[in-house]
Amino acid sequence: MRRLTIYPMVFLLIFPVVLQAWATQTKIWMQRSYKDFSAGEAKNVSISNKGEVTLSFKLDKISDVKEDFIWDLVEDAQENLYVGTGKEGRVYRISPEGKAEIFFDSPEVNVQSLLIDKSGNIYAGTAPDGLIFKITPDKVPSTFFSSGEKYVWDLAIDDAGNIYAATGPNGKVFKITPEGAGEVLFDSEETNITCLYLRGDTLYAGGDRNGIIYAISLQTGKVSVVYDAQEKEIHTLAIDEKGNIYAAATTGAPPQPSGPGPGEKQERRSSSIYLISSDGVV
Repeated sequence: MRRLTIYPMVFLLIFPVVLQAWATQTKIWMQRSYKDFSAGEAKNVSISNKGEVTLSFKLDKISDVKEDFIWDLVEDAQENLYVGTGKEGRVYRISPEGKAEIFFDSPEVNVQSLLIDKSGNIYAGTAPDGLIFKITPDKVPSTFFSSGEKYVWDLAIDDAGNIYAATGPNGKVFKITPEGAGEVLFDSEETNITCLYLRGDTLYAGGDRNGIIYAISLQTGKVSVVYDAQEKEIHTLAIDEKGNIYAAATTGAPPQPSGPGPGEKQERRSSSIYLISSDGVV
């Protein structure tokens, strides 16, 4: 019967496959380092320098600002995002819908720091002339303060409307009244004071050269050292509701596409994030 002739045909078809399976050898390999994982394409995961793979945050493109550098971002009460940029020294305003417009076109090269007060005025710290501009919500600009320095790296504001400016290259922190009158609050031994964080009556400042975190009492003017990091620069500071301090520290300049110049060595770049508890434990 025809049914009987099917079985030899099926056997002949399967037999070469079985032989091929017997001839296949199982190989085992392990991927456990950052170098192993970074050789592939990471999708929706983050890879730490220790080779740890975790789910990453979802990233959404808000807008496309056609500038070489984005230095700072702040958000107002209406959820508009303000972007400080370089090399044209512009401030962009991006609506919640993602529409970008030039909010302020400064005469400076870089807008490195931004701040918004209770009235919605924007303050822009710039380089290379160390100016702070005040721009009203309806885009009217004015020169608010001239620091006499080259860089205004960060800005902070207290409840009375006094503004604090972190500057370089002489490592000074300025206190500026709402009327624009300024004075040196702290003259450090750093090259730059790169970041500020105001909590209550204490202004925290991060330095570039010695990598020190300072605490400045706004009541007495007394300055104390919170932590001396092994890195040269304290790049940014944050403090949680319990008073724990988070500090991002780094050493070395970012690698240049052209590499180091003749006779120069590229300084090794290293970074750390420190957690300093409210009782001083690191």
